[in-house]
Amino acid sequence: MTGGSLDQERTMAVIAKTSSLRPGPVRGTFIAEARAWKGVVPAVGERAFVWTPETKRGEGLARRGDVVNVHPTQSGEIRLTIRSDGRWVIAPLRMADLAPYREVRDGSPLALLSEKLYYHTHEKIAALSAEEEAFLNTRFGWERP
Repeated sequence: MTGGSLDQERTMAVIAKTSSLRPGPVRGTFIAEARAWKGVVPAVGERAFVWTPETKRGEGLARRGDVVNVHPTQSGEIRLTIRSDGRWVIAPLRMADLAPYREVRDGSPLALLSEKLYYHTHEKIAALSAEEEAFLNTRFGWERP
């Protein structure tokens, strides 16, 4: 393993809640922009999940990949370039799925995700626990053709 390579062991995973999702500069990449939440600044090589708000014509849990570039913008947001891993969301995760967990404080992945995505409605990039990452990984299946 070499320092800074995508082959290095991941230390953190993040979720970007954003309505500004667009194709990246290289085929197979996309760009997500949002503000860092609680001081989270992703690093190259980390796993990233993208949540697009349904209130802004999004689909909830939308994409998964690895961060290949992190760029702070003048507006205070962080622009992430993410290389998609090509997996489809096979088990959608939307606001209606999180709503029953709004008041739950049991530390379960759904309760923690509900707190991050449901209560804090502004667009943000938030750190994920290992349990949240594992749960989100179960929502993705086969590779896109």
